[in-house]
Amino acid sequence: MTSRHFSLKNCIQKMCSFNNWLLSCSAKQRIVLGGNHDHFLERIGADRVQELLPSAVYLENSSYQYEGVSIWGTPLSNGRSPNRAFQSPDFLKKTQEQKPKEVDILITHGLCEEITSTIDHKLHIWGHSHNSYGIRYP
Repeated sequence: MTSRHFSLKNCIQKMCSFNNWLLSCSAKQRIVLGGNHDHFLERIGADRVQELLPSAVYLENSSYQYEGVSIWGTPLSNGRSPNRAFQSPDFLKKTQEQKPKEVDILITHGLCEEITSTIDHKLHIWGHSHNSYGIRYP
């Protein structure tokens, strides 16, 4: 699973390269989501992103069941940089409306306590911070 931004520029070729890299990873399943640098992903939408990443499950305020484990992911994050994809008030509202009440694994791009504190979960995985990352067991 990756919860960090992965498309540095709005380039389909980079998405194809990322998909090939995912294929090279030894994993039964690959789950990814975007982040605040991913204006390209925000612009093309979740369905198109999934088409460009056939080797993975792309989560954007959506869920996935894997071997009886429920997983929900959002690219939402809070930040102060000019990289503001998936950070608009409208996207926050949409996330609040689409979030589950409970999930086994919660994946977010940022810590986003205003969302994560309202979802009952067993494990929370997040990225966003360039020099750190997080895993939290409630």
